[in-house]
Amino acid sequence: MPAHHPAHHPAPATAPATVRRVTGPHDWPDPHAWVAPLIGTLVLLPVTAVLAGMALLAQLTCTTCDAAEFARFEESYTLAVVLCGAVLAGAGALLVWSWVLPGRRLLRGRRIGLAIGAPVLAATCYPLFTALVDWP
Repeated sequence: MPAHHPAHHPAPATAPATVRRVTGPHDWPDPHAWVAPLIGTLVLLPVTAVLAGMALLAQLTCTTCDAAEFARFEESYTLAVVLCGAVLAGAGALLVWSWVLPGRRLLRGRRIGLAIGAPVLAATCYPLFTALVDWP
């Protein structure tokens, strides 16, 4: 009886796997896909404007500082502005992401989460800013 060696026996041919796309109500277009990103935009813009105004007004707190106080304030203020700018850029990216998601019902939860997350992330700039600045 001959020895069974795997090289002598080719693997059986199998049918190629086919991908079957299941469609249903979850995959239908969402006629209200624009609502959450619009609300996120309408909330993010004033939040960003208020934060920018507060950051600009914060510079006025050190008008009577001496040179050492001003140097500490300016260094911490610059760091806080840069970090808050990065956070606001991240909030803007979340908002853009909520706008560009395909308008399918399946993605409604993600779209709403991104649209809500943008102003919430932007609002974290205020405590971050006040914690980082070395106030006189």
